[in-house]
Amino acid sequence: MKKDNIGPFWYLMAFFLVYKPLTKIVERIFDYTSAEIINWILLSAILAWGMVLLYQSGKYKNKKRIAAIYLLIFGVYTIWSVLIVK
Repeated sequence: MKKDNIGPFWYLMAFFLVYKPLTKIVERIFDYTSAEIINWILLSAILAWGMVLLYQSGKYKNKKRIAAIYLLIFGVYTIWSVLIVK
């Protein structure tokens, strides 16, 4: 039986499809400061969930590589949101 593999590209596509609508919902419910904190928590939770999926897929068994992917995505998003957007 062939094991299904989820690649980083499809994970990133799903991440952006899920994360952006969630941020809009949170920004409508909470004030700006609370929304920023909750969005950071959502971002880290979605990224961690995706890294677990990558590890469980069997294609990426090196935990250090998965941690590097996680930090790269989170770091790029942090730099982008802090320096470019604001």
